[in-house]
Amino acid sequence: MTHRELRRELIARYGYNLFELKPWEIRVDLLTDSGTTPLSEAQRKAVSRVLRKRRTNERAYAGNESAERLRAAFREVFPDFPYMILVHQGRGAERVFCDGFIRSGLWTLPRNLWRQETPHQKRRRPIVIGNAPFDTTRGNLEAAEAEIIDATTRLWHDPNTPLPFKGNVDIELLDHSLIRDSDRMACALITATCNTAAGQPVSTSNFDEVGLRTSSAGTLLVADIARIFLNGFLNKKSIPYDVGITIQGIVKQSLTPVDLCLMSAKKDALSPGGGCILMKDRALYEALLPYAILSEGGKDYGGMTAETMEAFAVGLKEGLNESFLKEYTGQAVYLGEGLKSAGWPVYEPFGGHAVYLDAGVALDHLAPDDLPGQACAVELYIECGVRACELGTAMAGRDPKTGKNRHPRFEFVRLALPRLRYTRDDLDLVIKGAERLWKRRRDIHGMMFVEPEPPGLRHFTATYKWK
Repeated sequence: MTHRELRRELIARYGYNLFELKPWEIRVDLLTDSGTTPLSEAQRKAVSRVLRKRRTNERAYAGNESAERLRAAFREVFPDFPYMILVHQGRGAERVFCDGFIRSGLWTLPRNLWRQETPHQKRRRPIVIGNAPFDTTRGNLEAAEAEIIDATTRLWHDPNTPLPFKGNVDIELLDHSLIRDSDRMACALITATCNTAAGQPVSTSNFDEVGLRTSSAGTLLVADIARIFLNGFLNKKSIPYDVGITIQGIVKQSLTPVDLCLMSAKKDALSPGGGCILMKDRALYEALLPYAILSEGGKDYGGMTAETMEAFAVGLKEGLNESFLKEYTGQAVYLGEGLKSAGWPVYEPFGGHAVYLDAGVALDHLAPDDLPGQACAVELYIECGVRACELGTAMAGRDPKTGKNRHPRFEFVRLALPRLRYTRDDLDLVIKGAERLWKRRRDIHGMMFVEPEPPGLRHFTATYKWK
């Protein structure tokens, strides 16, 4: 049996769900950049220090020293956000925010009433507007019965023109919605970089423009900052900032108008786990904290071990290193150019953390309901043992109102690069395998879900079959 035949048998055994593959069954794993970064030497030392100590306050349920070191790191990196809630990872932050601010109806109250223990009644279905949220963010918002308005700039509709800020929020659409839907507007949400929109960055000026409008409208401005350091680096590459400005300085400028941040520590903070909610308003912190304690744990650990908090605290500062960010984004450029030379249609400019293949164009003999992105990702694994992730119809899910498949603008296959893990030889393996697949792309068939289809976030657990 050849390696290709063996992989074909393996993935069939898992119902063609790439999330089910085991690490030893994969040659190059580009499924995600989340939680895949190996610990640095400084992180290992910090973790070892905790493991060696036996003092109770190192692992205390409340008041432990690891939490204090993590808070100190946050005060250094994000000094404008004095209030922090710890969570086990980014989707924990999403859940706490969606439960405590949106589902509870807190969004309906003026800010000066957030401290009151008044029952919150939702007037109408809340709206969240911004650039496209990623899968679990969308899932948590929809679970809180929010309507999402995708206001990503129209520039992102063009995959071939390498303009720098295709992740920006469309200001004209934002203005229109803030007026038309003023009584339903729960918050605006900026995701930077915008993973759903091919990993495109958001400009500092766009943050300012959105903030000016939300502030005038009395609307909360929220930012998903899982890749905010990467966003700052891509800003610095495209805009002539003052000489000597650091990535941290650009991040600070970007977040000046933001009221609340949701953060996964598993991307730019180089941590194996963890996350947080950052706030400027004490009343909002006090309103959300009980929801975090209910689902995430005490305020001094938030579902994290002491070891995770130590790695988080160190990685938060190491992730700002400009030389590291340059090398990391350079890998995306190298992989993107290689895949482009092999014939594949790729989204440009290349996302800082990933390369996005346009399977809808490459497999134009398949309709969106044939799940071309999933079919392409499965065949890429069969061809060369590379695991990637579909960002198309399968991930987009079904419209809550109609029950029909949502068809995003692009049927992407995302090749996300783990930080500090792969060499150019590994990337060359991906490029050569993709080149072979390109030559037989017309032989790729469509796929469909095996019933019963999972009700939500279906791409994580669904099984598929060939049509």
